[in-house]
Amino acid sequence: MRIAVIGTGLMGAALAEVLLKSGHDVVVYNRTPAKLAPLIALGAFAAETPGEAIAQAEATFLVLTDAACMEQVLLSNETLPALAGSRLINVATVSPDEVEALGRSVAEHGGDLAELTVLAYPDHVRARTGHYIIGCSEALAGFWQDIVAPLGLSAHRIGVLGDAARGDLAFAATFVFNITAAAFTAAMATKLKVPSEVILRQLSDNPAIAVTGAAELLPQMFAGAYLESLASVDTVAMALDMALPQARLLGIPTKILEGFQELYAEASRRGLGSKDVASVYEVLMKP
Repeated sequence: MRIAVIGTGLMGAALAEVLLKSGHDVVVYNRTPAKLAPLIALGAFAAETPGEAIAQAEATFLVLTDAACMEQVLLSNETLPALAGSRLINVATVSPDEVEALGRSVAEHGGDLAELTVLAYPDHVRARTGHYIIGCSEALAGFWQDIVAPLGLSAHRIGVLGDAARGDLAFAATFVFNITAAAFTAAMATKLKVPSEVILRQLSDNPAIAVTGAAELLPQMFAGAYLESLASVDTVAMALDMALPQARLLGIPTKILEGFQELYAEASRRGLGSKDVASVYEVLMKP
């Protein structure tokens, strides 16, 4: 198929690469054209505008920052004519209400919006070891399943537009728990003079207490050098801000999430918002 990827940051670039390797023709757009060079070298075609990318493609992945950015891109005067007959899938972290509202706007202009939750880091996407959750109309379930399933280990449609975003709020809790557990344990053990290599080995390899992601997170913490990452402090803070109201509606106690929310808000106040989530370690080491 001919598939467009709009937004080629860390996750967008990974998806574009794996789509190319799956044999699709891939059209890419980024507001900073220089970022497209590695993908063009792999065989992707560059579009000059989002509307051009959508018009050329049978399916379009939207890998943008948030709902406001999606609205700006999709509902601009330049893009609106391209929406007629389009099949789009959102990969941004947005609330259920936001993606449902965007879906209605797209439908008013003749397009169809689905959603994709990516339960993986970009490296997992490239290695096809990622897991995916799809929210889309029943009529297009087979269409999106056929595209997404070959990209990873699993792809499950869990309902219509908005349902994948709701599922994402639940799964995001595990991600936040893992990060915070690694940071809290590392900070406490370091202050107790446990050698960093022992902390790393236990949290990475010990089957009784290992934390998913510790092998990537802990070296950043100990070095105080934080990578550019899809999962920034502000991304986690945004996910917590969306998850808390949903948990309260469901009658689930939220005190622990409120504590996490304050921890990540403090990290952001200290200027760490754009840094990898591992940087939350700084707040725990220096309250």
